Amino acid sequence: MRWEQEQQALRDRGIFFESDPAAFAAGQLILHLTAFPAERPIELRCTYPANYPYFPPMVVAPNLELRRHQTPGTKQLCLLDRGGDRWLPATDTLASLLAEKLPEVLASQPAEPDGDQLFEAKEGEPITVYLTPEPGSFVGFPAFSLDALGARGILRIGMESFRPFRATTLEVTNANGQLVALSDARQHASYPGPLVAQGRWIKLPQRPACGDAAFYYQRAVELYPDLEQPAWQKPWGEKGPRIDLVAFLFEDEMTWRGIAGNVIVVAKTQEMGADGKRGKVEKRLLRAELESRDNYFLRNPSSRSLNQGVVSLVGTGSIGSPAARLLAQAGVGTLRLFDGDVLEAGNTIRWEIGRTAAGYPKVHGLHSMLANNFPYTKVESQFMKVGDPNQDSANSAHLDAAIFKGSTCILDATASTRVNQYLAEMAQIHHVPYVW
Repeated sequence: MRWEQEQQALRDRGIFFESDPAAFAAGQLILHLTAFPAERPIELRCTYPANYPYFPPMVVAPNLELRRHQTPGTKQLCLLDRGGDRWLPATDTLASLLAEKLPEVLASQPAEPDGDQLFEAKEGEPITVYLTPEPGSFVGFPAFSLDALGARGILRIGMESFRPFRATTLEVTNANGQLVALSDARQHASYPGPLVAQGRWIKLPQRPACGDAAFYYQRAVELYPDLEQPAWQKPWGEKGPRIDLVAFLFEDEMTWRGIAGNVIVVAKTQEMGADGKRGKVEKRLLRAELESRDNYFLRNPSSRSLNQGVVSLVGTGSIGSPAARLLAQAGVGTLRLFDGDVLEAGNTIRWEIGRTAAGYPKVHGLHSMLANNFPYTKVESQFMKVGDPNQDSANSAHLDAAIFKGSTCILDATASTRVNQYLAEMAQIHHVPYVW
């Protein structure tokens, strides 16, 4: 029934089509068709998903070269936003999708003067969303200004793991040694000396094509032949793997119709075999993402005001530990943690981190997790218990000052009515909002 509806809709729109018999025999429906938007024939290949019509067909235009709304390499057309939420399974068909959206995609190209007036999902189309980096890899990279870069320079990178490859670019300097970008997500102090390695970067004259690690290394050598020789680094010692990192910096569409700097990072790596000899050199395309406080607030604008807040969280158990994570996720500027308990293994089922923190003071486990994962929240912690009779007056006064001084909110997540009453009355005296 639905297939008959699809065929009739295509005929009614004047779209010529034929089914791929080999795919059909294998249980997949693929149509080869010709559409005529604005009297311009375009060859298309359309693949219906197995769970159609809940999800839209994939449309590929193998003979088109579009600068916008087409995936480089695969030639898939982006007729809907990335989530595909504007597809209506009950009424939409392939024919309606092509008739309504294909002309808009063609008209929205940079050479078309009316493209800005057409409906588009307000999404950037950076080249990096179309790449296939190594699974699990991540290289955090500080945001940078293209105008301040120069042609090439040096990276300083804090290494976290080799496989999967995970690291943070701490500094970017130009050929004269001048600092042009600095990470605000991680600092040198986060990494032991040997784990800070050097890499090289070059600025590309334009956004590169879609490719793999070998493709980008070839592009680098074409521009700078000296990059063919690896600048080996050994952050894991003489017997550990060695690495050669190269970053490509270029302008790209990072936001809808907005141009800014983007980055692609590749690595050559070579491991030591059991026989003590170096193995084959491997070229790896790594996932690189720009990290900065401004980028964070761009995705979550409401967090900008919270970034000035100072929250004192007293009690980090089954209520306080998830509250701590949610406050950090929300972008609170400073989060102070207070608790005098050690996590027991039996309580991990209702605690934020779980068994890996058993035996540690709760505040220390939370502090480490939050500091590692939410770099734009400053975390402070004190392993002290409010109302502990063993505290002398000096330590008690110190704890009170740490909780109330400079705080914009007290969050009481304790299970003690005595602590609740004490914190509520002290918050009133200090004119600090109290939440229980």
